[in-house]
Amino acid sequence: MASPPPRVRWAIFAGLALAALALRLPSLGERPMHTDEAVNGYITGYLLEGEPYTYDPEDRHGPALYAFALPVARLAGKSSLADLTETTVRLGPVIAGTLTILLFGGLVRQIGFLPSLGAAVLFAVGPLSVYYHRYFIHEALFVGVTLGFLLALWRAVFGGGAVWGAWAGACAGLMLACKETAVLHYAAVGLTGFWLWFATRGNRKGALREPPVGGAKNAGRQIAWWRTVVAGCLVMAVVVIVLYTWGGRHWRGPADLVRAVPQFTARAGGQGHEKPLSYYLALIGGAWPGGIVVGLAIAGGVVACSSRLRSIALQNEFVSNDGGERSRDAGKEVQVGAGLAAGAWAVYGVSVALIYSLIPYKTPWLALNLWLPIAVLAGVGALAMFRFVPLAGARWLLVLAGVASLAALAGDSWFWSVSKPADEQNPYAYAHTSEDLLGLPERVREVTGSTHSRVAVVAADPWPLPWYLRQFPETGYWQPGNDPGPAEVYITSIEAAESIGTRITGWRPEFFGLRPNVLVLLWTNPENPAGSTAHE
Repeated sequence: MASPPPRVRWAIFAGLALAALALRLPSLGERPMHTDEAVNGYITGYLLEGEPYTYDPEDRHGPALYAFALPVARLAGKSSLADLTETTVRLGPVIAGTLTILLFGGLVRQIGFLPSLGAAVLFAVGPLSVYYHRYFIHEALFVGVTLGFLLALWRAVFGGGAVWGAWAGACAGLMLACKETAVLHYAAVGLTGFWLWFATRGNRKGALREPPVGGAKNAGRQIAWWRTVVAGCLVMAVVVIVLYTWGGRHWRGPADLVRAVPQFTARAGGQGHEKPLSYYLALIGGAWPGGIVVGLAIAGGVVACSSRLRSIALQNEFVSNDGGERSRDAGKEVQVGAGLAAGAWAVYGVSVALIYSLIPYKTPWLALNLWLPIAVLAGVGALAMFRFVPLAGARWLLVLAGVASLAALAGDSWFWSVSKPADEQNPYAYAHTSEDLLGLPERVREVTGSTHSRVAVVAADPWPLPWYLRQFPETGYWQPGNDPGPAEVYITSIEAAESIGTRITGWRPEFFGLRPNVLVLLWTNPENPAGSTAHE
């Protein structure tokens, strides 16, 4: 199937993005805030209040998430930490995820309309993307700008010129401003570039070959190529500097980014998050609909690596980097087939999967980085399966099986993201905050009768309590062993309770679940009439 006209194509992808938005919005604020979300929300709140941003190379990621979240919060009428809600902060990732699905429309120039549409549908309904597009962490924005980087880089390499080089540089800078792990993706792109160089060695033309010195045309082509490279590097540097210095107010930021390398190298060793090599494969392909997607992605990778299979599977899907027309690079034509692009996605996907799988540190949201190339290759594989089946009846059976699989994926997305988002059996709810904790702020308000009472929290790791107690401005936090002084209520970990024994002698403890197998205690004075009814 040839690609529809651009307006029709973008209308289709826009409609799909809106449908994905509708899947991501329901009950957005009802799931408890994960610790990482709480930290990000807390930082966003202080930035709303005018506090300067300071990059923390020890235990935080980059500033792009907050730069994206602030205008969303302001448009929602929020001006302080106390004003923020779970729904408000999660709108940013929802918007980023929705725009990512729209971006798949740009993939049509690489692998054709049907594979791109299939990839976008998988990204729209897949439980991994739906769940983490509703999560106030960096991953949704990071994966979105990664897709933008890959699309813009392809256009820049194949004759797009300095403008596309600048777009690629902007997206690369945003990647690094989201997460330091961007360097892993740069490495995967480098491996993919090496493969492209090798794969096109027999008929390398235009942008894939640096022109020899000599002759006005060759010299002009060489200058154009270097303009593209310089534009990309300059824009990337500007984006990184502007964001890490927070608009010139924290000039240590870029230097701290360099100093963060040893910390994140050490974290890659696991730090309590060690998982086996097969963790991501089991997470994505463990259930039957996910297993089918992984199988299609493998099939798509095989097709992409075989010129004979490509010619059958991607017939009529062959597109150039200029929407099906030949592009001109300094007077020479470069035609890039869907097979070459699919092969590049296969190499990139395998590279990213190997890099992330070999690193001992693993969390489920990192699998979103693998889901992107898997969705793209599954789109190629699905079209290949359809084309390889000669009988019309059998093709209709494949279509029905595909629809059933997509329905199952959408059902899983709704179940895990809306119905059971914090359940201990949820494969995506990693060390998640317990729903029991949602009753703690109201109980503190009930006991104290005011949001301005003094609340003392004593725990080695109090998160996500600072988020849930954000409307109690007189709340303080102490490490075990430090005396918090007098307070109307105390909140402690089980381990820290003994360290303030003299402060809570005769007080009644109430238990709240913080995370699986982790409790906090709310200590109330029995002489306070409001504290006479303990939390059950």
